[in-house]
Amino acid sequence: MVHHNGRWHVFASTTNNNGAYSLVYLNFTDWAQAGAAQHHYLDQTAIGTGYKAAPQVFYFAPQQRWFLVYEVGDNATFSTTTDISNPSSWSAPQRFYAGGMPQIIRDNIGNGYRVDFPGPHRPSPAPGRHSRTPRPIPSPARPTSPSAAPRGPGTSATAR
Repeated sequence: MVHHNGRWHVFASTTNNNGAYSLVYLNFTDWAQAGAAQHHYLDQTAIGTGYKAAPQVFYFAPQQRWFLVYEVGDNATFSTTTDISNPSSWSAPQRFYAGGMPQIIRDNIGNGYRVDFPGPHRPSPAPGRHSRTPRPIPSPARPTSPSAAPRGPGTSATAR
Protein backbone atom coordinates (compact mmCIF):
# COMPACT_ATOMS: atom_id res chain seq x y z
CA MET A 1 0.00 0.00 0.00
CA VAL A 2 1.27 3.45 -0.91
CA HIS A 3 -0.10 6.98 -0.89
CA HIS A 4 0.61 8.66 -4.24
CA ASN A 5 -0.97 11.66 -5.99
CA GLY A 6 -3.56 12.07 -3.24
CA ARG A 7 -4.79 8.46 -3.40
CA TRP A 8 -4.18 5.29 -1.41
CA HIS A 9 -3.15 2.43 -3.72
CA VAL A 10 -3.77 -0.93 -2.08
CA PHE A 11 -2.63 -4.34 -3.34
CA ALA A 12 -3.80 -7.45 -1.51
CA SER A 13 -4.00 -11.22 -1.72
CA THR A 14 -7.46 -12.64 -2.30
CA THR A 15 -9.01 -16.08 -2.72
CA ASN A 16 -11.96 -17.30 -4.73
CA ASN A 17 -14.61 -19.77 -3.51
CA ASN A 18 -12.28 -22.66 -4.38
CA GLY A 19 -9.44 -21.21 -2.27
CA ALA A 20 -7.28 -20.18 -5.26
CA TYR A 21 -5.08 -17.17 -4.49
CA SER A 22 -4.79 -14.09 -6.68
CA LEU A 23 -4.10 -10.36 -6.35
CA VAL A 24 -6.50 -7.44 -6.17
CA TYR A 25 -5.90 -3.69 -6.51
CA LEU A 26 -8.05 -0.83 -5.26
CA ASN A 27 -7.54 2.88 -4.69
CA PHE A 28 -9.31 5.69 -2.86
CA THR A 29 -8.63 9.14 -1.46
CA ASP A 30 -9.93 8.57 2.07
CA TRP A 31 -10.03 5.43 4.21
CA ALA A 32 -13.75 5.98 4.74
CA GLN A 33 -14.11 5.11 1.02
CA ALA A 34 -12.11 1.87 1.21
CA GLY A 35 -15.12 -0.40 1.64
CA ALA A 36 -16.78 0.98 -1.50
CA ALA A 37 -13.65 1.09 -3.69
CA GLN A 38 -13.78 -0.86 -6.95
CA HIS A 39 -11.78 -4.10 -6.91
CA HIS A 40 -9.54 -4.74 -9.90
CA TYR A 41 -8.55 -8.41 -10.02
CA LEU A 42 -5.04 -8.59 -11.44
CA ASP A 43 -5.50 -12.12 -12.82
CA GLN A 44 -7.45 -10.39 -15.60
CA THR A 45 -4.34 -8.38 -16.60
CA ALA A 46 -0.92 -9.35 -17.98
CA ILE A 47 -0.08 -10.60 -14.46
CA GLY A 48 -2.32 -13.57 -15.29
CA THR A 49 -3.87 -16.46 -13.44
CA GLY A 50 -2.35 -18.97 -11.04
CA TYR A 51 -1.13 -18.68 -7.48
CA LYS A 52 -0.15 -15.08 -6.67
CA ALA A 53 0.05 -13.74 -3.11
CA ALA A 54 1.78 -11.35 -0.66
CA PRO A 55 2.08 -8.29 -2.93
CA GLN A 56 4.48 -5.50 -2.07
CA VAL A 57 4.70 -2.30 -4.11
CA PHE A 58 7.40 0.36 -4.32
CA TYR A 59 8.63 3.07 -6.69
CA PHE A 60 12.17 2.76 -8.06
CA ALA A 61 13.22 6.28 -9.08
CA PRO A 62 16.28 5.36 -11.22
CA GLN A 63 13.98 3.48 -13.63
CA GLN A 64 10.95 5.73 -13.02
CA ARG A 65 8.84 2.61 -12.52
CA TRP A 66 6.58 1.07 -9.93
CA PHE A 67 7.48 -2.49 -8.95
CA LEU A 68 4.94 -4.99 -7.67
CA VAL A 69 6.70 -7.96 -6.05
CA TYR A 70 4.70 -11.09 -5.18
CA GLU A 71 4.92 -14.82 -4.53
CA VAL A 72 4.11 -17.36 -7.25
CA GLY A 73 4.84 -20.63 -5.45
CA ASP A 74 8.37 -21.78 -6.26
CA ASN A 75 9.61 -18.30 -7.11
CA ALA A 76 9.40 -14.62 -6.30
CA THR A 77 8.13 -12.52 -9.18
CA PHE A 78 7.71 -8.88 -10.11
CA SER A 79 5.75 -6.77 -12.56
CA THR A 80 6.32 -3.11 -13.42
CA THR A 81 4.35 -0.07 -14.55
CA THR A 82 4.81 3.67 -14.95
CA ASP A 83 1.18 4.32 -13.90
CA ILE A 84 0.25 2.78 -10.55
CA SER A 85 -3.37 3.94 -10.93
CA ASN A 86 -3.95 1.84 -14.09
CA PRO A 87 -4.31 -1.83 -13.07
CA SER A 88 -4.16 -3.05 -16.68
CA SER A 89 -0.75 -1.39 -17.20
CA TRP A 90 1.26 -3.91 -15.14
CA SER A 91 3.76 -5.99 -17.14
CA ALA A 92 3.68 -9.76 -17.38
CA PRO A 93 5.41 -11.48 -14.43
CA GLN A 94 9.19 -11.69 -14.41
CA ARG A 95 10.76 -14.32 -12.16
CA PHE A 96 13.58 -13.52 -9.78
CA TYR A 97 15.07 -17.00 -10.19
CA ALA A 98 15.21 -18.27 -13.81
CA GLY A 99 15.48 -21.93 -12.79
CA GLY A 100 12.76 -21.93 -10.14
CA MET A 101 13.51 -22.27 -6.45
CA PRO A 102 17.26 -21.92 -5.77
CA GLN A 103 18.97 -24.92 -4.17
CA ILE A 104 19.88 -22.96 -1.04
CA ILE A 105 16.17 -22.37 -0.42
CA ARG A 106 15.29 -26.01 -1.20
CA ASP A 107 17.91 -27.08 1.35
CA ASN A 108 16.48 -24.82 4.05
CA ILE A 109 12.74 -24.61 3.39
CA GLY A 110 11.75 -27.31 5.85
CA ASN A 111 8.04 -28.04 5.48
CA GLY A 112 7.42 -24.94 3.38
CA TYR A 113 5.97 -25.05 -0.11
CA ARG A 114 6.82 -21.68 -1.59
CA VAL A 115 9.52 -19.06 -1.90
CA ASP A 116 8.69 -16.44 0.68
CA PHE A 117 10.69 -13.26 0.87
CA PRO A 118 11.27 -10.59 3.47
CA GLY A 119 9.62 -7.24 3.08
CA PRO A 120 8.80 -4.23 5.18
CA HIS A 121 6.49 -6.35 7.35
CA ARG A 122 8.67 -9.51 7.48
CA PRO A 123 12.38 -8.87 7.90
CA SER A 124 14.70 -11.78 7.21
CA PRO A 125 16.02 -13.39 10.40
CA ALA A 126 19.63 -13.09 9.22
CA PRO A 127 21.56 -12.38 6.02
CA GLY A 128 21.37 -15.37 3.70
CA ARG A 129 18.36 -16.87 5.51
CA HIS A 130 14.83 -16.85 4.12
CA SER A 131 11.84 -16.14 6.32
CA ARG A 132 8.89 -18.55 6.16
CA THR A 133 6.92 -17.17 9.09
CA PRO A 134 5.60 -13.61 9.37
CA ARG A 135 7.47 -11.69 12.04
CA PRO A 136 6.75 -8.24 13.44
CA ILE A 137 9.20 -5.48 12.58
CA PRO A 138 11.54 -4.88 15.50
CA SER A 139 10.82 -1.42 16.83
CA PRO A 140 12.19 0.86 19.49
CA ALA A 141 10.79 0.29 22.96
CA ARG A 142 7.18 1.39 23.05
CA PRO A 143 6.00 3.69 25.80
CA THR A 144 4.01 1.85 28.46
CA SER A 145 1.97 4.90 29.42
CA PRO A 146 1.24 8.37 28.05
CA SER A 147 3.61 9.88 30.61
CA ALA A 148 6.44 7.83 29.11
CA ALA A 149 5.81 9.02 25.54
CA PRO A 150 8.52 11.07 23.82
CA ARG A 151 7.94 14.78 24.26
CA GLY A 152 9.17 16.14 20.94
CA PRO A 153 11.92 15.96 18.34
CA GLY A 154 15.24 14.99 19.82
CA THR A 155 13.82 14.28 23.27
CA SER A 156 12.77 11.16 25.05
CA ALA A 157 11.27 10.19 28.37
CA THR A 158 12.15 7.41 30.72
CA ALA A 159 9.40 4.88 31.46
CA ARG A 160 8.26 5.11 35.05
